Amino acid sequence: MKRFKLSFGLSRFRRPALLLAILLGFACGPSFDMNEYMSFFMPESATSQPGDSRYFFTPQFYNDAEISEQYSDSIVIDENIRAWSTYVGNSLSETQIYKALYSEEADAVEALKAKLAKTNAPAVTYLDFAWAADDGQGNPWDPNPTQADSTQLPELLDNAKTAYRTTTDAFLKERYAFQAVKLACETEEYKQAQQLYDQLVKPLPKHTFMSDWALCRRAGLH
Repeated sequence: MKRFKLSFGLSRFRRPALLLAILLGFACGPSFDMNEYMSFFMPESATSQPGDSRYFFTPQFYNDAEISEQYSDSIVIDENIRAWSTYVGNSLSETQIYKALYSEEADAVEALKAKLAKTNAPAVTYLDFAWAADDGQGNPWDPNPTQADSTQLPELLDNAKTAYRTTTDAFLKERYAFQAVKLACETEEYKQAQQLYDQLVKPLPKHTFMSDWALCRRAGLH
């Protein structure tokens, strides 16, 4: 009698258990993946022209004259501006430093150089070096680009490595390290750029956003 009752009790749960197993089978079975056939390849990119490069990496807007004019007067105080402001003892406004570093406005450049000449003359040398390095690079966002003079880049790369070895200023040393990695990339010496990051940036006792910028350059080589 006990055996019969046990069998009868199990049979009551057999049907619900079977239904549950079937439902679980459907739930875990194959389903449609909406990303399965997604592709970001655009056939028209195979016929892009050099002048089209200014439109790359712009997911929303083209860099046309109207949008450029809209944002041409905007001043964005980034971490580099704040770092230079601290470096000069907050004796110049962040707006002045922005106009000197990024816009190269004559009055702002003169004020920044005059301040640095009194406290740290090698920093003036670095600024002239950094502007020269920027002048040797093309601007892909310029709707009317001019041919950049890149002939000085190899010499500037050597200068960056020399200045890195000779300067004792940690602020400038990290910047020369970044410039060396960047210039190696600009001269298409990609293997050297990786080596320079490992040799110049990694050993620094303190790393700031400048080291992160250099790391971005190195990461982009893979």
